Amino acid sequence: MIIMQIYVKNAAGNTALSAESGKHTVSFYNNILSIHLNENEEVKVECNGIEEEFTEKGEHVFPIFWDRTNSCSIIVRGENIFSKYVFSLDNTKLPDEVDVINLYKFMGQIEETFRVDEEYSILKLFEAIQKDEVSLIIEKKPFTGYDDQTLLRKISETVPMVMDICSHPKQSLRTDEAILDVNLVKRINSRTMDHLASHSEHWKARTLNGLIPNRLRADIFEDEINIYENLFFKMAVGDVLKYVHR
Repeated sequence: MIIMQIYVKNAAGNTALSAESGKHTVSFYNNILSIHLNENEEVKVECNGIEEEFTEKGEHVFPIFWDRTNSCSIIVRGENIFSKYVFSLDNTKLPDEVDVINLYKFMGQIEETFRVDEEYSILKLFEAIQKDEVSLIIEKKPFTGYDDQTLLRKISETVPMVMDICSHPKQSLRTDEAILDVNLVKRINSRTMDHLASHSEHWKARTLNGLIPNRLRADIFEDEINIYENLFFKMAVGDVLKYVHR
């Protein structure tokens, strides 16, 4: 008889589980139990007081919830199976309570500022950060493992790198068009001659051989540093400076 297939799915891929109870160790924090049912199969899954029943053919998923001891027990019950899987988290430290609270605060700021069913440009996010509606930095009080001097020393260690980024910011090339004196034109584009033909005010002379231009519509290339990466970096540095100056 072919019975359901059960897997643990995480960033490393899928790991098949047998129908027998047992202990299993995983190295990733985010995991789900994937159950593949055949026709006319039903199964109940229990974990920490949470119970789900699956009755349809196909894949069904159940999240693996970690307790404070980095372990999780899941019971799978069906007509042809009764298994208890005990999972443990290997070499991974759970986020402390303050980190979890700060994460929920950040998610709450995003939900209050932006509607889920609408699309926003990146400029809206910049505006929300500048108005302190969304925080890039959330302070832990107290800073676990750091006193004021240690924290300031850590910040000072990054100063050379920050100064290097400020001195050599990331750039992009911006292309504009302008009407320039013909002596200043370095490069024309496909629209230059059409523009000249329709604007006699930019002619110097008209001969049997054609037009002699006085001014031309041409490309201008400029380095652009006002890009998203630099704006985010500037905001982050500004937030750190606010903290240091307090």
